[in-house]
Amino acid sequence: YGDNRDLTSFPTRRSSDLVFIEHEGKNRSYRLYAPKNYKSDVPTPLIINFHGTGSNAEQQAVYSDMDSVADKKGFIHVNPQGLELDGKPVFNAGLTMQSPANKRDFSKAPRDDVDFAKTIVEDVSAKYCLNKKKVYSTGMSNGGRMSYHIGCEAADTFAAIAPVAGVLSLPPEKCQPTKAVPSIAFHGTWDFVSSYKKAGGFSTMGAVQMFSLWAKKNQCKGKPIVTFQENNVSCESYQSCAEGAEIKFCTIDRGGHCWPGRPCRLGASSNINGSEMIRSEEHTSELQSQ
Repeated sequence: YGDNRDLTSFPTRRSSDLVFIEHEGKNRSYRLYAPKNYKSDVPTPLIINFHGTGSNAEQQAVYSDMDSVADKKGFIHVNPQGLELDGKPVFNAGLTMQSPANKRDFSKAPRDDVDFAKTIVEDVSAKYCLNKKKVYSTGMSNGGRMSYHIGCEAADTFAAIAPVAGVLSLPPEKCQPTKAVPSIAFHGTWDFVSSYKKAGGFSTMGAVQMFSLWAKKNQCKGKPIVTFQENNVSCESYQSCAEGAEIKFCTIDRGGHCWPGRPCRLGASSNINGSEMIRSEEHTSELQSQ
C-alpha cells in the first residue's frame, strides 16, 4: 500500500522503456531505466524495485527516485508491474486465505511472481550487459514483502534484498533460503499499514520480529549492534552471519508507511536518502561476497 505517499512536485527524469514479456501465458510488463553512463561492454548491476498494492511501476519509480541513484551509482533500475487481484495491482508475495492477516485468494488470479522476477532478470540479461552476480530486490509495502519472498526462494539469482515497510508473508517454516541473503530493511514506528512492533494492519508479524526472523534464517550469532544514527533514523546490524552476510534493520522514529527520505503524509519524514542507502548496502554485500 502507498496511501501515505505524496507524488506531487517530483522532478522529471530521462525517459525509461516499458518492456512487455509473456509469462505463464499472460502478458506482463516492466519499466526499465538504464543509467546515463551505461556502456554495453561493462557488466552492470541490476536493482528490481517492486511497487505496493494498488500502485504501479511508474509510481514506484518516481516515488523511490531510484533513477537518479542509478545515474550516480551506475546500475539498471527495473520496476515490474503487478497483475490485478480484486481490482488492484499486486504481487503474489505469499499471502493466502490461511494467512493470519491480510488474507488474499490468489487462486482467483494465480501468478508466480518470484519466477516472473527471475524471468525479468533473464530478459534484461539478453538485452543489456548485466552482471548476474549483482542482482538485487527492493520494494515498498507489498513490494517489500515480495523482496522477502525472493530472498526465501531465489537466493540463487538475487544477491541481496532491501524491503521497505513490508515483512515476510510466507509462513516462516516455508522460507528456506539456499544461501545467506544480506539485507537492509526500513520501517517507521508509526506505520499502521505494516505494524512496527507486532502483527497488525496488513502484516503477519511486526517489523522487529521480522528482523530477528531474518537473522535466524541467515544463521546470525550474537546480538545486533547500532551501525547508523542520524536524526530520527537508527540502524542495527547482525554482523556475524553465514557467509559473511550482514542483516541490517533501520528504524524511522515516528515514520509512517513511506519510502525513507521521501514525502510522507502520515508520519515523520527523514533526511536520509533510502534509495542511496539501499545501493550502498548492496555494494557492501558485493565486497563481502568477493
